[in-house]
Amino acid sequence: MSGDFPIRRGFVDASFGQVHYRTGGSDGDLPLVMLHSSASSSRMMLPLIRELVRRRRVFALDTPGNGESDPLPMEAPEMTNFVEAAWEALDGLKINRFDLYGTHFGTRLATEMAIQQPNRIRKLVLDGEGLPSDALLQTLLQRVAPDIIPDHQAIYLTRTWHYIRDYYLFFPWYETGTENRRPTGLPSAETLHEKLLEVLHNGRTYGRSYRAGLRYPLEQRLPLVPVPTLIATAVTDNALPCLDQLAACLPHARKLRTPGFLTPDAAAQTATMFLDFLSEPEVHA
Repeated sequence: MSGDFPIRRGFVDASFGQVHYRTGGSDGDLPLVMLHSSASSSRMMLPLIRELVRRRRVFALDTPGNGESDPLPMEAPEMTNFVEAAWEALDGLKINRFDLYGTHFGTRLATEMAIQQPNRIRKLVLDGEGLPSDALLQTLLQRVAPDIIPDHQAIYLTRTWHYIRDYYLFFPWYETGTENRRPTGLPSAETLHEKLLEVLHNGRTYGRSYRAGLRYPLEQRLPLVPVPTLIATAVTDNALPCLDQLAACLPHARKLRTPGFLTPDAAAQTATMFLDFLSEPEVHA
């Protein structure tokens, strides 16, 4: 529960199967649609959602092939395929105009949605996106999201556990040098367990959105976004060094460093920052 607003779960039909979503908050304002990062689901945004539903109606979608959403039918979907799936889900939910939030992979999905149908999006929040070098991009495409394939000896379970653990300790997770160490350290063992279950649940499909996001030409597409945009990054995010470069791609955008949402206090502060931006009056030319 969040105050007086429970967070509920549901499914909406799409041409490829069903899309799972979380929702909560009060009606009356435009809904806020939220898109999560790769190798994850709407569950990872719950600390932020719990704060946002105090003042907004929220719909947080699971990307196809992640969380409880069915995967897309193709082996190597591109960003356009994930965009089409998002529009299907929103049409099924009868959400016509809305504010849009994306984090990491979700920023790339949200960017393309805002380019394709800007009349449906009032404001856009892009939270925590990186811009890997060409060399890093190639290794990420090959190694960052390995398929999880069961074996009779259950070696895959131990291998995946160490992959998940190192995901929190290093960036990229497979480079374990001092220079790759993340500043935040390990989360609780329970958090690691929950992340492990999420990846195991979608072991053959969770990496498809990751790779589609990496292939998406963000620097070329971002300048085409016509809607009011906030480009934000948490001070604890390994993508923080890219904030200025991203903001330079979209000069009319607002730029913001946030506390993130790793703790309840940080989530409350970050939600307030986002809501302040979203509640500002629209400026019409």
